[in-house]
Amino acid sequence: MRYRLHLILFVLIYNDNICLSLVPTEGPHLHEWSTNTAERSASFQISPLEERHHGGKLLGYIIRYAPLGGPNNTEMLLDVDEDTRRVNLVNLTEGPTYVLAIAGYTSKGEGKQRIYAITCKLLLLQTWT
Repeated sequence: MRYRLHLILFVLIYNDNICLSLVPTEGPHLHEWSTNTAERSASFQISPLEERHHGGKLLGYIIRYAPLGGPNNTEMLLDVDEDTRRVNLVNLTEGPTYVLAIAGYTSKGEGKQRIYAITCKLLLLQTWT
């Protein structure tokens, strides 16, 4: 009976170690978008990633954005820490649709991305409301 209890404790610790060595299982949600067409910028709020999705110690978020259909070298990369809540994207070009991907990361790497699109029409509609 003692041997069986000891084995169960080992399995629980082993599973916890596996969890700590993973990457985040989903990307964070973005909300409260705002734009400034005069400054060609857009900003948004990052909802903190729930701890059950961290896959270990969350170190931050990687944000990639680029014009849809643009050359590969136009992708912009931001690396923000896990406590960052508000992000501002600057020097956006008027007209094209931008694709934005955000993912959390741990020491083991980048997790699953959540993808968004920013269009010129959406930017203008948001500034009129």
